[in-house]
Amino acid sequence: MILGGRATPYIASLRVYEPARAFSPSFLKDLVSYPATVEGFVKEEFFNLRRLVLSNKAEDNDLRAFSITNDGANFYCPWNTPLRVRESLALIRESYSLPMRKLFSLPEINELKVNENNSNSTSRANLISETWLIPPRWFSLFSKGDCLSGKRGEKVFVFYRSNLKYALERGNRALAIIRKTFGPGPLTGEVEELMSWLASFDPESLIELDYGGLAELLDKLLLASGEMGVASDTSVDDVWESLEALEIGDGVRAGSAYERLMGRWRAVSSLEHAN
Repeated sequence: MILGGRATPYIASLRVYEPARAFSPSFLKDLVSYPATVEGFVKEEFFNLRRLVLSNKAEDNDLRAFSITNDGANFYCPWNTPLRVRESLALIRESYSLPMRKLFSLPEINELKVNENNSNSTSRANLISETWLIPPRWFSLFSKGDCLSGKRGEKVFVFYRSNLKYALERGNRALAIIRKTFGPGPLTGEVEELMSWLASFDPESLIELDYGGLAELLDKLLLASGEMGVASDTSVDDVWESLEALEIGDGVRAGSAYERLMGRWRAVSSLEHAN
């Protein structure tokens, strides 16, 4: 399925761009970087899909990353595809029965391994992805003013970009509210895991939420309902309205804002099963 020129139009991503000083000189020397633009993200989708299908050994060792220049400084988000594939396969193999796991045991896939002794390898992924919807906890890291949205050619895009230190402040506030309201449990655990991942990066990093191909799907649904496409998306506001209502014990308003958010994204995720 290719929509709007994207190889994987059902994926959204959360990326962390670390300053150049966070990487070894040898890593930066061998790095192939792409501007953090819609065009760059599309290249990554097709490159990684082609590499997985064709198992091109010559390209497997290339170090690639997205890059952002901010206030004259360079920031990088390594793709680190082998690590992400390995982590995804581990999750799949934990979640499915043996007959299904065999489908993910092809030699070509198993060979996509991270060389732990390679000084140019990074120990953890700088980006995480979700399919068909965006987790509410991701929205809690941003404010409305962080949004960049619009259309470039045929591609609809929605990004949120912020300094990591502000994202950590927002995320920790959200975590405190959720802990107080719901106590220990899966919901709290998911937010704790997210915050632990973010805390592992250089504090001067930048963070970005990219709707990816979901931006176009959401745009079409909102236009069909009489709204102004992605310009009328209020997901970040809805999350924070719900959290702030929980903070003062207003369960009705919290539930209303959360349902507004999830109603929008349930409509997007339902397209997974559309003909």
